Amino acid sequence: NKSIAILFEYDESASQSTTFAVSGATPGGASQDGRTGVAVLGAGNYAKGVLLPAIAAREDVDKRIVVTATGASGEHTASRFGFQTCSTDGGQALSDPAASLAVVATRHDSHAELAHKALLAGKAVWLEKPIGIRYDEVQRVIETAQELGSYLFVGYNRRFSSHARKIQSMFV
Repeated sequence: NKSIAILFEYDESASQSTTFAVSGATPGGASQDGRTGVAVLGAGNYAKGVLLPAIAAREDVDKRIVVTATGASGEHTASRFGFQTCSTDGGQALSDPAASLAVVATRHDSHAELAHKALLAGKAVWLEKPIGIRYDEVQRVIETAQELGSYLFVGYNRRFSSHARKIQSMFV
């Protein structure tokens, strides 16, 4: 008896939530204790190897939420770096009133849109390079930051490499 199809049936009463509290996390909030609330969108290699350890080491930071593409990755990452919540929904991070800083370290093609939304949500934004893929995306983010008087920081770590400095010296 060979099957040609399999029917999966799911428990319809199961939670459809995309956001979960991380066990062992300590609740806090910028509005409660003056620490800067941080929401991190994206947890790839650079974020996990550089950004998240730097944030986790800070005691003056309220580690609010980590957003990743998959829940299992988000929960592991949030727990590892001391964040209170994990999600697969970037909107959750941007709507958190206690997060005043959004760190955008997602795939390059989503940087501009997420930075734009974060700025409109009243967040200061630390954006891993590039700002955007196309010129119009970059202009939109810069103009939004200027119009709102918001903070926009772009992480360009290669400027300190010996190779980048050598190339720069050839043009200056």
